[in-house]
Amino acid sequence: MGGVLLVMMKEMRATLRDPHVIAYLAFPILLYPALIWGVTQFMTLEAGRIEGESLRVAVEAPEVLRQRFDEPPLTLVAGTLDTLDAGEADAFVQLKDDGVLHATVHHSSLRPRSTRTRKAVRKRLDALRDERLVTIAESVGLDPAAVARTSYKGIAIEAPAQTIPGLVAVLLAAMTLISMTLAVIYPAVHVTVSEREAGTLETTLVAPVSGRTLLLGKWAACALWAVSAAAINALAVLLTLAHIAAVMLKGALDVQFSLLGALASVPAVLGAAGFTAATLLLFMVPARTFKQGEVLGSLALGPLMLAMGVGAWGAIEQVAWVIWVPLAGLIPVLRDALIGEPSLAAIAYQALATAGLGALILSLGAALVRREDFLFGGVLPRWIRWAGAR
Repeated sequence: MGGVLLVMMKEMRATLRDPHVIAYLAFPILLYPALIWGVTQFMTLEAGRIEGESLRVAVEAPEVLRQRFDEPPLTLVAGTLDTLDAGEADAFVQLKDDGVLHATVHHSSLRPRSTRTRKAVRKRLDALRDERLVTIAESVGLDPAAVARTSYKGIAIEAPAQTIPGLVAVLLAAMTLISMTLAVIYPAVHVTVSEREAGTLETTLVAPVSGRTLLLGKWAACALWAVSAAAINALAVLLTLAHIAAVMLKGALDVQFSLLGALASVPAVLGAAGFTAATLLLFMVPARTFKQGEVLGSLALGPLMLAMGVGAWGAIEQVAWVIWVPLAGLIPVLRDALIGEPSLAAIAYQALATAGLGALILSLGAALVRREDFLFGGVLPRWIRWAGAR
């Protein structure tokens, strides 16, 4: 273990002097918040554009009550819950009157107009209540506040994981994993290729440590870069969202994440960091030049990004089986943990699956390192050697 730590610290110090590593670590920290800010700015302007448009509401109630919802800013439309789902109405209200008004308001939390309609419906119900209070109070001489009440219940038509907090959690999870993967590319190139280009590989190979120790130390350095990038980028995105919610949207974005859920998901994130570092490191082993390392790193990114894309799709579309796919399932697992619905079984599975695959890949890497022809790039495909020479 001591030898692994020594190799890790050596590689960390060396990679810190590489401008490519710093650039890949810092770039997502600046890019992702800027993208989120820009998209939110656009959505805010779009919401302002439709502010003056009428709000369509379908009402299931006696005709007298229905007509009360056909006054600005509300516009009464015919329809049912399917009308809301099809986008032809912004809210669907079921209203019963048995002396107390019982209202159930169905809305879409993903559509700003639907949220505004729900608030306008609530105001209209409050107005109906106040009218009844005044009438009853005038007839019996009682305090209007003690005469009648309005029972109100709002229901979002999306599943909890598909609401705004759930989608923001998917965004945060995906950006964290993507930044973690990108941050490992150049450290992996550096720890495998730099010694060849500097001419110090022979000295390293005859050091009083085993090849497995060298490989584990280099892997630990890459994994540490992955964890650091994930933590820093997650913090940057969270601070950006907090600023947008407080300043740009003035509290309209109600997103609260579970700290306990986030802490519970840490083992799964650590497993993913180790798996990502092991995968990229294995791809870099045969590279002889920095350019060849970049080509191999790009090849490794393909399946990793595909897995994350499948995970984001599964998290948004509520595809149950995705949660059991290593790495891909980490995105829905993180989403559930952040919104306060962590699945400890899924977290444990992702942690064990990614850690197990990472250990398997490292074992394969150790076997390859013992092969001199592979270590020095003797079996690199010709097209990779050609691409690396361009």
